[in-house]
Amino acid sequence: MVARARVRVTGQRIWKLMALPGLAWLLLFFLVPFYAIASVAMGGVDPILGIPVPEWNPVWWNTQWFADVFHDLAHGGLGTVAVRTVAYVAIATSLCAVIGYPVAYFVSRRAGRRRSLYLLLILLPFWINYLMRMLAWVNLLGTQGLVNRALSAIGIAPVVWLSGKSFVVILGLTYGYVPFFILPLFAALDRIPESTIEAAQDLGATPRRTFFRVTLPQSMDGLLAGAVLVMLPMFGDFYTTNLLSGSPHTRMLGNEIDTFINQSTSAGGEGAAITILLMGFLLLLMTYYLRRIARAGEEKIEARTERGGGSGGWAKGRLLRLWTWGYIAWALVPVALAVLFSFNAGRSTSVWQGFSLRWYLFDEGSILHDPSLRGALFQTLKLSLITMLIATPLGAAAAIGLTRWRSKVARGANVVSLLTLVTPEIVMAVGLVVVFGALYRFIPFGTVAQTLGLVTFTFALVLVIVRGRLLALGQEYENTAMDLGASPWGALGRVLLRMLMPALVAGAAVAFAVAIDDFVIAQFLSGGASSVTIPMRLYASARSAARPSINALASLLLLTSGLILAVIALVLWRFHRKGESTWSGSSAVANLRF
Repeated sequence: MVARARVRVTGQRIWKLMALPGLAWLLLFFLVPFYAIASVAMGGVDPILGIPVPEWNPVWWNTQWFADVFHDLAHGGLGTVAVRTVAYVAIATSLCAVIGYPVAYFVSRRAGRRRSLYLLLILLPFWINYLMRMLAWVNLLGTQGLVNRALSAIGIAPVVWLSGKSFVVILGLTYGYVPFFILPLFAALDRIPESTIEAAQDLGATPRRTFFRVTLPQSMDGLLAGAVLVMLPMFGDFYTTNLLSGSPHTRMLGNEIDTFINQSTSAGGEGAAITILLMGFLLLLMTYYLRRIARAGEEKIEARTERGGGSGGWAKGRLLRLWTWGYIAWALVPVALAVLFSFNAGRSTSVWQGFSLRWYLFDEGSILHDPSLRGALFQTLKLSLITMLIATPLGAAAAIGLTRWRSKVARGANVVSLLTLVTPEIVMAVGLVVVFGALYRFIPFGTVAQTLGLVTFTFALVLVIVRGRLLALGQEYENTAMDLGASPWGALGRVLLRMLMPALVAGAAVAFAVAIDDFVIAQFLSGGASSVTIPMRLYASARSAARPSINALASLLLLTSGLILAVIALVLWRFHRKGESTWSGSSAVANLRF
C-alpha cells in the first residue's frame, strides 16, 4: 500500500511537470497579451509622437479611449459599422441555418449506404483554404468573370459585383462559414434516438408534426452550436468584405480593428478598446451558449442512440438529396474552376485557352521563376512544419498533464485552453501584436513572432484531440502497468503514448493544416516581404489584375492540405482496420519488459 501511494504521488508530480510548459505558454502568449490589450486601451498617448503608450499599472488606468469609442458609436461612423456588422452576421447565420439544416438532416438521417461519401464531400471545404474559396468567387464575379460572361451570353448587361454590394458580402460570409454550421448540426441530428421518432409515429403524429415536435427541438443544441461557431469568426472578419467589396459602405468591425492596429500609428488605443468591447460581447454570447447547453444537459432524458436510417419525419428523400448535391456543387465547383484555370495556357482566369503548366514551371511569373511566389511557398511550409513540431508535443503533454493532474490549477487551465478555441483569431492577433511591440520587444516580427502566434492558435486544438482520446481510454491500463512493476515514467512512455498514437498523428496533422491555411495571425505578425505566406499573397493579389500563377499557388496549397487529409485518413483507417490491436492498451501492457 505504501509503495502504491508513493507511485501515485510520483505520478502526480509527473503530470504536473507535463502540464507546466503548456501552462507557461498559455500565460505568456494568451493571458498576458489580453492584459496588454487592456493596458493599451486604458493607457495614454505619447505627447510628442502621438502614439498610444500602454499603462501596465492598473492603478493608473483611464477610460479615455473607451469614451472616444462610445462617442463614435453614438455619434460617428463606428455606430453605423457596428449595426452593419450585427446585421451582416445575423443574416449570414440565418442563411447558414437555411442552407445547412437540410444538408445535415439528409446526411445524418437519409443518406443510407452512401453516408460516408456524403460526409467526405461536405467535409472537403474544411480542408480548402478560406482565402482560396474567396479567390474562386473573385474570379467568378470579376468584370470579365464567368458569371458576367454567362449573363452577356443571354443578353443581360454585365454587373459590377465587387463594388460595395452588401448581399455579395453576406453571401460570401455564408459561403465561407456554412461548413462550420453543418458539422455540429450533423452531430446533433445523428444523436437523436430512432426509437423517439418511431414512438411519435406510432402515436399517430404526421411526418410534419414529428419533425416540428420531436426532431427540431432535439436538434436545437446543434443549431445553437453551429450559430456560435460561425458568429464568433464572422464578428472579427475583415478579409471577406475587403475581397468581395473593398467599399467603405460594407466595412465591418473587423475592418475597423485592422485599420486601427495595422494602418494607423495614433489610433492603436481605440483599436484596442474596440477589441475589448468586441471580446466582451462575444463572451456574453459564449456564456449564454454554455448555460443553455448546461440546462439542456440537466433536462435531457438518457436514451440509447440508434444512428441513421430513420426519416425523422421531414421532407421527401429525393428533394433533400437534390438540395444536398446543390450545396456540394455550390461549395466545390468554384474551387474546382480556380484549380482548372491554374493550368490555363493564357493569362485569363475566366477564358480557357488550352492546357499548360506555364504558371507552374515555364512563365517568368510562374511559381518556379517568381522569387516572391517561391518565397511565399517556402515560408508557408516552414511555418507550418515548425508549428506542428512545437504544438504537437506541447499540446499532448498539456493534455496528459491537465487530464491526470488533480488540482484547481488544472481545472482553471482547462477553461483557459478552451477559451483559446472560441476567441476570434483577430482578437488573439491584436493581443500578440501589442505584447510583441510593447512588452516582448526582444521577439522580432516575422518568422519568430508568426511561429509563436501560430503555436498559440493551434496548441489548444492538439490538446482537445489528445484529451478526447485520454478520456476514452481511462487510467486502467496505466494502473495495470504500474501494478506489474512499471514506473510512472515507464507506464507513460511504453503504454499511454503508444495508445495515444492515433490522436497524436491527428493532432499533428490538424496543427499543420491550420497553420498552412492561416492568414490573420501571419498577416498581423508579419515582418516584411521575407515573411509573406501563401494566404497573405492570395489576399494581396485577389483584387489586383488576376493571374493564373496565383491560382497555381493556391492549388499547391490545396494539394498540400489534401495530402494531410490523406495521411489522417490512412492512419485512422489502419487504426480501425486492425481493431485498435496495434495501439491497444492490452497489447502495450502485454509487451512490457522489466
